[in-house]
Amino acid sequence: MVVVNRDAAPYLRMNRAERGNWVRFRALASAGRDAHGAVVSASVGGVRQRRDVQPAASYLASNDPRVHFGLGNARAVHDVVVRWPGGEREAFGDFAADADYALVRGTGTPISE
Repeated sequence: MVVVNRDAAPYLRMNRAERGNWVRFRALASAGRDAHGAVVSASVGGVRQRRDVQPAASYLASNDPRVHFGLGNARAVHDVVVRWPGGEREAFGDFAADADYALVRGTGTPISE
């Protein structure tokens, strides 16, 4: 990551941690539009984790719209669920590690509450 400071020299931050498995999801509301405000949750090694789709968090800042799950030694995520803006929930199932996936609204299985 490159950090550009307003009144100082930029600097480079490097992650030198041991690498593990991972999976990334892009929650799409429709026709390639990111579902800002959606929440993606998944079970990783028996633990339920959640990530917010929040590509903008502060003034003049932007984040990757994809959500990232670090899996450690796990080879898959299970029971992936998206809570869309507005509160509807949709299940998408299981996904293998080390890949990017798109979760498109209306293509999963609706969850009634």
